[in-house]
Amino acid sequence: MNTTAVVRQIALLVALAAIAVAAIIWSGRDQDSQVPIAHTGRDTLTVVVLAHSDTDTVLHTRFSLEAPISALGALEQAAARDRIPIGLRDYDFGKLVVSIGGVTSGGGEYWTYHLNGEFVPVAAGACMLADGDTLEFRFGDAPIDSL
Repeated sequence: MNTTAVVRQIALLVALAAIAVAAIIWSGRDQDSQVPIAHTGRDTLTVVVLAHSDTDTVLHTRFSLEAPISALGALEQAAARDRIPIGLRDYDFGKLVVSIGGVTSGGGEYWTYHLNGEFVPVAAGACMLADGDTLEFRFGDAPIDSL
């Protein structure tokens, strides 16, 4: 076999290998975007987390986190991120927030939480968040039976 024939065979093999690689890559792409599909199984949410009393804002942050996540999980992550201490107390129904940033429940004032402006009557660990939610912890007068 002469040198030209060997070079042609090598070129043909390289071309076939390139076509095979392109076909494999193409089959793993989303047809609409032509971008390789890479789904981690978790979605990212962007939420706003606030904690305040009538006179003081203890925490105010907007950040992204992985779903699914509860209101309590978002508070814990936001507080850790901003280095704000929180205190929790375990009850049969779940954990109750008793302090945020040194502001502690007692004397007729408690931490309650609201999701998108609405009071939520379940433990914060049982309330799951969605993208764009505003989570607000409020400190103030609250009848204990509404907690």
